[in-house]
Amino acid sequence: IFNRRIVDSGWDIPLNNITITITIPEGANKEDLKVYAHGPLTGESAIVDNRTFRFTVPSVGGEFVETLAIFPPELLPDSSNVFAQDELPTILAREQQLADEANERREEAQREIEEQRKREERERTSRPFFGAGIAAALGSIFFMFRKFTKELEPEFMGDYYRELPEDYSPAVMSYLLSKGRTKDDDIMATILDLARKKVIKLTPVRTESGRIFKKEEDTFELTWLNKEKLDTLLPHEKFLATWFLDEIGGGTSLVIDDLETIMKKQKAALQFKKDYDYFKVKVKDTAEKQGFFTANTLQGAKTFVLLAVLFILAGIIGIFFFGSFIAIGLAVLGGVLLMGLLSLNFIRKYTRRGVEHKAMWEAFRKFLQDFSNMREAEIPSLVIWEHYLVYATSLGVADEVIDQLPKVFNEAELSNPDLTYMGGYRSFNNFYIMNHSFGNTMSRVSSAVSSAQIANSSKSSGGGFGGGFSGGSSGGGGGGGGGGAF
Repeated sequence: IFNRRIVDSGWDIPLNNITITITIPEGANKEDLKVYAHGPLTGESAIVDNRTFRFTVPSVGGEFVETLAIFPPELLPDSSNVFAQDELPTILAREQQLADEANERREEAQREIEEQRKREERERTSRPFFGAGIAAALGSIFFMFRKFTKELEPEFMGDYYRELPEDYSPAVMSYLLSKGRTKDDDIMATILDLARKKVIKLTPVRTESGRIFKKEEDTFELTWLNKEKLDTLLPHEKFLATWFLDEIGGGTSLVIDDLETIMKKQKAALQFKKDYDYFKVKVKDTAEKQGFFTANTLQGAKTFVLLAVLFILAGIIGIFFFGSFIAIGLAVLGGVLLMGLLSLNFIRKYTRRGVEHKAMWEAFRKFLQDFSNMREAEIPSLVIWEHYLVYATSLGVADEVIDQLPKVFNEAELSNPDLTYMGGYRSFNNFYIMNHSFGNTMSRVSSAVSSAQIANSSKSSGGGFGGGFSGGSSGGGGGGGGGGAF
C-alpha cells in the first residue's frame, strides 16, 4: 500500500494542473492493482499499466491531495512495515463508503447545476412575459394619471371674452385660476377695487427720498373715504382695508412707499407676514363657497387597484419562482401605480362652473392684452376699464393695459371725473411706480421674515454639544470631489 498526502492543505497560492505518477516494481498483474484518491472532486485517478498509477487534478485551492495505491505485498519482499492481519477488506469497505459519499456530493452538484440551468431557462423564457408586464404597468400608470387629472372641457371656446365673467373679487378670481393660491398682486388688486367701490381713496402724492441728494417720487396715499361701507364688503376685503389703514396706517392714512420703510423692522415684517397669511385664509373661505372645485372621485379606481395588485403579485412570483430580475421592476411599478392612485385622491379638480369660469377669465386676459387692436365699437368705456384694471392687476397684465389706454382714449376721456382711482393719465404712470414699490415691499417682508427666523433659531455650538447649524465650512471631505466616508 502506498498512502500519502502528496499536497497538504492550507496552500495560500492555488495549484493548477497537478499530475502525480507512482511507479511500483515489476511483477504484478494489472488486475491485482487498486487505486484511490482523496481531495478535490474534480480529480481523476487511473491505473496506467501493471507498474504505474497516475493522478491528475485541474486545480487545488487550499485542499489536500491524498493518494492510495494498493498492490500485492510480494512486490516489496524486503519491507519491514508488514502487518500480520489482512486489512484489505477494511480498506476497501472504507474506500467504498468514501466513494459513495463523494458520488452523492457529485450528484448533488449535478442537481444544483441542472436546477440552475432550469432556472436560467425559466428566466429566459419569462423575459417576454415580464417585459410585456412592465410595458403594461407603465401604460397603466400613464393612463391612470391622464384619466384622473384630466379636467372637463369647457363649453366656452372663444378667443376673447369682453366682459367680466362674474363680479366676484379679483382675489377670488386669482384663487380660481391658480387652483387654490393667493398671490402678492391680489393685495394691490384688492386695494384698487376698494378704491373703485369708494371705500378708500387713492390720492397721488409726491414724497422725498434721500438724505443728501433729495429726490421726489410719485406714489399713492390711502385714506378712508366711506368707512361705513365696511360691512358691505367680503371678509377678505374688509380685513385688508382695516389691516392697511387701521393697523399699519394708524387709522388715518398710509403712503404706499412707506410700507417698504416700515418693513425694514423685523417685528413689523413678521406681523405683516402673519396678517398676509390671514388675508389668504379669508380669500380661501370666500372662494371655496363659489363651487369652483370638487374632490377627485377617482371613478373606476378599483380597476387600477386590481392591476396594481396583479403587477405586484406577478413581480413577486417572477422573483421567487423564475429568478427574473425584470420582475423586480414589475413589482416596483405595481407599487408606483398603487401609491400614485393614493396621491391622486388628494388632487382637486374643477367643477363645470370652475372650468367655464377659468376659460372665460383666460379669454378675458387675452382681451386685455389685445384690446387696442380692436375696433372702437368693441371697446368698453373708460369707467368700465377702471373696473377691468382691477382684475388686470391680479392677472399680471396691468402694465400692458396701462400702455394701451392712451392709444384708445383721448386726454379728455382720461380726465373723466367719474373715475375713482385713475385720476387722469398722470396717475397711470404712477401705477407703474406703485406696483414696483409694492413689489419691493413684499421682497422686504420676505427678507425680514427670514432674518427674524434666523435670529430666533438656536445658537450654534462650538463645543460640539449640539445646537444650530453654523455657516461656512469646517473643511470636511465629500461634496463635488466625491470624498469618502470615515
